[in-house]
Amino acid sequence: MGVCVNGWSLVAALLGSQLLLLAHWKGNQLAEPPNLDIRSVLHKLSGSTYESLNDSGGVTDLQAALLDPDIPLNSFLFSIYDDINCTNLTQRTMASKVLYAFDAGRMHAGGAATSHEGQWEFMGADQYRFDVHASSGFRLSIDGHVLLDAWSSSPPSSPSRTSHRRLLTHLTTGTHLLKIDHRCPGTKACSLRVHWSVDRLGLRVFVYPLPSYFNTDILRQHPACRQTMFASEIIIHERFMASDVLTSDPSEADLFFVPVYSLCKPLPKPLFGPDTFFGRRLLLQAIDFIRTQYPFWSRRAGADHVFVTAHDYSSCFHYKSTGLVSVPKSFQSRYPEYPIPAQPLQPLQNSILLSPLGDLMTPCFQPWKDIVIPPFVSSAPFEQQTMNRDPDHIDSTGGRSRFAYFRGSVNWFDGDPGYSKGLRQLLHRTFLNDSEVQIFSNSSGSYAEELRESVFCLCPPGFALWSPRPFESLAAGCIPVLIGNHLVLPFDDLIDWSKLSIKIAEEEVGGLKTSLKQVSEWEIAAKQSEIRTSWSAFFWDVEGSSSRMDAFKMLLRSLSTKAKQSQYLEL
Repeated sequence: MGVCVNGWSLVAALLGSQLLLLAHWKGNQLAEPPNLDIRSVLHKLSGSTYESLNDSGGVTDLQAALLDPDIPLNSFLFSIYDDINCTNLTQRTMASKVLYAFDAGRMHAGGAATSHEGQWEFMGADQYRFDVHASSGFRLSIDGHVLLDAWSSSPPSSPSRTSHRRLLTHLTTGTHLLKIDHRCPGTKACSLRVHWSVDRLGLRVFVYPLPSYFNTDILRQHPACRQTMFASEIIIHERFMASDVLTSDPSEADLFFVPVYSLCKPLPKPLFGPDTFFGRRLLLQAIDFIRTQYPFWSRRAGADHVFVTAHDYSSCFHYKSTGLVSVPKSFQSRYPEYPIPAQPLQPLQNSILLSPLGDLMTPCFQPWKDIVIPPFVSSAPFEQQTMNRDPDHIDSTGGRSRFAYFRGSVNWFDGDPGYSKGLRQLLHRTFLNDSEVQIFSNSSGSYAEELRESVFCLCPPGFALWSPRPFESLAAGCIPVLIGNHLVLPFDDLIDWSKLSIKIAEEEVGGLKTSLKQVSEWEIAAKQSEIRTSWSAFFWDVEGSSSRMDAFKMLLRSLSTKAKQSQYLEL
């Protein structure tokens, strides 16, 4: 059964055999189309396929044979009814798309309805996304099956707004019968827009076109930040802009990405690291900007918005997870709000945060909404050509001369007793003179080579629970030994970390050597094999040119899961 609409109130122009109804995205509203007499437009077009109307708005007997025409492939038979019960057909024509708007002032008092029906060819077996923007109730059917039923939906609260529904469905190669029915109450403007495309991930992301002072201007002033471990905020922005998930239509976005380079500006020397005081303010300014310039934040209080907060303690913008962090005297005039408690920025409490921080014991990470990502580490210095050796070769070291290894700071430069929760200090005291568990507190120009020579690489925390060491270890083919409690690892919903690493609880550090000695030769070989398969998934392909899995592709899969948790009924 079809759906209905007053043929005299249709706001449209017929060009050749294609129906082009004048509906345009303008902010969050449909631009008001001109009032056209659809009958006069039809009679001016020669050679078009249409059914003429008699004076009462019905179909003439002469054209009755056209009520069931042989519809050309990849076209719709567009039917208009003068009532919402689809009983009084007033118009039929061919259409190449589903796109129209009705003027509320010219609608029939009893309402109307429309129906688009036709055979469409799909060139490949794949997952397809159907986006429907409707001012009132509709049905979407494929091959006679109703897959999206919003026929009883109430119109949006504002006449200028539409409801957006999406359908993800797998279709086989070949032709499929599509049918879209739409009902239009007689008291409101009426519009419908439907289109579809391949969408393997079920994800569309709108990237806010923020003014350049939020991102690229900062990068231009501080180009070295592209090489720091916090550079994921830059890479993710650039990869989104070249990604298939990018949409320029915010009304169809599942998620909204806010590209703020909050960690690109460094602290002045002799201090080092990103200027988190500046970054905190910049991010808050960006939120104020999108709140005032766009309507999308307020729909779900920012819950469908994505930010990169790649600092030590993520959205807390602190170097510690608890207590107060003081500002250097030279900064106090610029940042009078400090010292402040280490707590997440309030506006981000609902948003999806992308951060290396996966610490369940800090309020700066909320696992039900945030996604743990790896920091930026260049894999080039660590990659081991011999990682591709014969996978059937099994021995206790895999051809590596070091059993267990760590090189890094044992104490922070200011003697902070909370640094590394005391775990690096404990490792240093316990294994200072051990020939198998080698602990070094000084730097070395041979660090990458030492990782490649090691079977197990120890990864204790620094100030935060995360560090680059697990990823440097993976690139070198060394099994990461993750030391820490309550740890959530990057993409652990997609990759089983137990197959490529060892976990040691904080209270078991003293017995670390005994635990590692109990790992069998077979298990060592299995983990090394898994590392050879999976390591690239934790590294950011800056150019996006590699065919292998990388951290951005993994991120898209995690974001797709987040997107599926949300439905946007009112746009």
